[in-house]
Amino acid sequence: MLVTEAPVGADGDPASLRATQMTGAQATETNMRKARLDNAQIIALATCGLMAGEVEGAAEPGLVFTPPATPSEADDGLLTASEVATLKLNADWVILSACNTAGRWVPGCTGAFRSGPRVLLCRRTQPARHALAGAR
Repeated sequence: MLVTEAPVGADGDPASLRATQMTGAQATETNMRKARLDNAQIIALATCGLMAGEVEGAAEPGLVFTPPATPSEADDGLLTASEVATLKLNADWVILSACNTAGRWVPGCTGAFRSGPRVLLCRRTQPARHALAGAR
């Protein structure tokens, strides 16, 4: 996950870009909620998207994050569409590069992003089915 908090300076200097990158163990639901998303101009997520019912216990579409050592209701590793809708977003762009971000998944989870960003860009990737076997 990459969250930019300021644009490149008026002079085009990329050194003025402030960004937060979270990968691996840092890329959790908890950290997504703690990020300053209301100040972000660009939010880029590269993960797996799940459709409702794709794995046991997933009643709605969602985005897969790194699960915590001890899952809880607040952080179980799946940021659902209804949880996405509660995020305070004011981004110019949200970029999703994930499996299932096209087709049947779009109305569910990507629809949850509509209240925040001015542009939502989805890139569908093919899921690794064996990787989903351990999800949730």
